[in-house]
Amino acid sequence: MELSKIEFRAMNNPIRRWVLKNDEFKLFKKHLKKCNIDLNRKTILDVGCGSGYSTALISKEFNPSYLTAFDYMPKQIELAKKRRINAHFFVGDATDIHLTPQTFDAAFIFGVLHHIPKWKNALCEIAKTLKCGGFLLVEEPGITLINFVNRLGFKHPEESKFGWAKFEEGLRLGGFDILEKKKMWWNTFQSYLCIKNNNVKTL
Repeated sequence: MELSKIEFRAMNNPIRRWVLKNDEFKLFKKHLKKCNIDLNRKTILDVGCGSGYSTALISKEFNPSYLTAFDYMPKQIELAKKRRINAHFFVGDATDIHLTPQTFDAAFIFGVLHHIPKWKNALCEIAKTLKCGGFLLVEEPGITLINFVNRLGFKHPEESKFGWAKFEEGLRLGGFDILEKKKMWWNTFQSYLCIKNNNVKTL
């Protein structure tokens, strides 16, 4: 679903970019280092890339051989393309990704799935784009934080207000095994490193 006006502003400001770089992305890199995973010069997908700031971080850190990024909102993709990153940007739906299967070594999701009513379907679609043994790095807020920000004018679908047990079940149904997970911000967020297995389902 599209961001509300208040959330669009919240996602496109210096504070959000600082948190993305210094908390979320930094923790992803720690996951990779701990598991001795090197994504340098790999093929990478940025799911729900927004204005492209996350894509820029991925590009700078890993120098991917092929980098693709998409977002549901055309306005965000317009902003992303202005960054002049060596990446392919397009407007797309995470529940129906029109990309060649088994293309990517890794996919990144920076707090996007809680915007998607059929988030389990999105995980299955993302798994299809990954090579067998490919990696998923994903972080999401939990139901407590979502309920709080909704009182401030944010809008999130009821279907994607998940607790961690429900979210981890969705990862497994989507075809992923969890390698690493870490609580963030007093357990209001959680970060995961997963690997694709051979059990991708169609929901």
